Amino acid sequence: MSELGLLFQHVKTAIAAEDASIEVAFGRREVSKQINLGGRRSGRIVLHEGAPDGDIGEEVAPRWPGTEPRPLKDELEKFTVYIWGHDNVHPQDELKQHDAAWALYCAWRRIVFKKAEGRAAQLSKRWKSPQRIERAFGKEIEVVCTIRSQVLDVPLVIVEGVASTTTLTGLDETEVVTTEGTT
Repeated sequence: MSELGLLFQHVKTAIAAEDASIEVAFGRREVSKQINLGGRRSGRIVLHEGAPDGDIGEEVAPRWPGTEPRPLKDELEKFTVYIWGHDNVHPQDELKQHDAAWALYCAWRRIVFKKAEGRAAQLSKRWKSPQRIERAFGKEIEVVCTIRSQVLDVPLVIVEGVASTTTLTGLDETEVVTTEGTT
């Protein structure tokens, strides 16, 4: 699994442990969905690969040269996070909507900081606001980030229909290398 996939799984698990009413999803199709989950507050975090303009990142020098398997390059893989919060009790109060989204952003940032600091970085963040609208249903923050992934010198292996070269789980601080017949 990629570093982005591992980060997504960790965020999903950590958010569910804190507040089951917040949905965490992955993929471009998920971005346009708006879900009201009921209760006092509802929220949604969606991660998708790449920046909004389609940029997927850049190659940089490997961080740990001389290790096995040999890292050829590191990839600063871009991803975008959409964080949407809504206060159901005060739907007309823009400050309450702002606070709901900001609280969810802070929870997401804390989880990422604790698990992937040094590997994940924010490039930009902005409020997403619909143009020419009297009232919005909640507020949304768009965050563009990178996560450092290694490109390793190992052959491509197909395991149960999934193409993989290796999984170097820096997020879990353990190394799992998948090659033919060994783990």
